[in-house]
Amino acid sequence: MEIKDVAHLLSSLFDNNPEEKHWEHILENADEDVYNQFETSEKGCWTDDGKYSFLEDCIIKHIPTETFWSVSQSRSGSYYSDYYYGDISFGQVEKKTKTIEYWADVK
Repeated sequence: MEIKDVAHLLSSLFDNNPEEKHWEHILENADEDVYNQFETSEKGCWTDDGKYSFLEDCIIKHIPTETFWSVSQSRSGSYYSDYYYGDISFGQVEKKTKTIEYWADVK
């Protein structure tokens, strides 16, 4: 399977989300052979901004190609009522190391 095939597979799963479901729910309910091709590498976290939340830093691995994909999604609603999930975006990513230089207090 080529990288473009993985992108097409994810696109066919995520592009139309008429029931406004969470991306994990969509993947879990896919055909077993599709579901078994992926694993979650980093869960990501929801950032709240009023009645809207945004999922960032969620990374899934496509096992057969050993490629990693970032998944993002928005939602609206409330913890106390229902959430309505928005469109899902994804893209291929790779892990990089970043060195940060900063000023620290002298002790």
